[in-house]
Amino acid sequence: MPYKNPDDHIVLRLALEHVRPIMLTRLNEFSCVAGARILIDTLSYFGYYSEPRAVTSFVLNNDARLMAEGGATLEDIYNEALKYEVADVGGPWTMGLGVDDGDPQGAGHVVVYLPEFNAFMDITADQINRPQKHLVFKPMLLDGDPIDTHFYDIPQDDGYALMFYNPDEKNLYKRSPNWRGISAGNKSTIPNLTGQSIRAIKQALDRQSA
Repeated sequence: MPYKNPDDHIVLRLALEHVRPIMLTRLNEFSCVAGARILIDTLSYFGYYSEPRAVTSFVLNNDARLMAEGGATLEDIYNEALKYEVADVGGPWTMGLGVDDGDPQGAGHVVVYLPEFNAFMDITADQINRPQKHLVFKPMLLDGDPIDTHFYDIPQDDGYALMFYNPDEKNLYKRSPNWRGISAGNKSTIPNLTGQSIRAIKQALDRQSA
């Protein structure tokens, strides 16, 4: 593990930059369990210990956030959002990740916690993206441990989206084959994507040190 340097954590930035695009060459956007598996194993190669955290995540776009700040309840905001279609441009909008909708195949949402930094990475936050609703996300590194509820203002082109993470004690990800490194019955996909992620980060580090 030659790249671990306690004063330089560029590996984390490079992981945010490289892992998700590599994942999407073989997996769809709804791949947070596989993403957590790949990210944990990739970071481990470079000497960073990390842990999975099962969460539910909710986001309010800027219009919905302003309604909340004006005293509207989440039910009020949801009812107002129902007046708009997902294809409509603008209007208040809310999104959820990891909500248990009764799907027996559902695995919730998973992020990756780094105890060394008391921070976590949501490598698949781009599932939220609805540009027409002014919601554009990319993989993120956020402060805190999602064993507790945390709120974040995420900059958007029209202001800020309000995003909050709640712990999910059901840990549904553990029943997913993706967590065990098996994607659609294939045992090679996730290890291959992990290897590609490691190589991409190593190459980026080597370029910077050249």
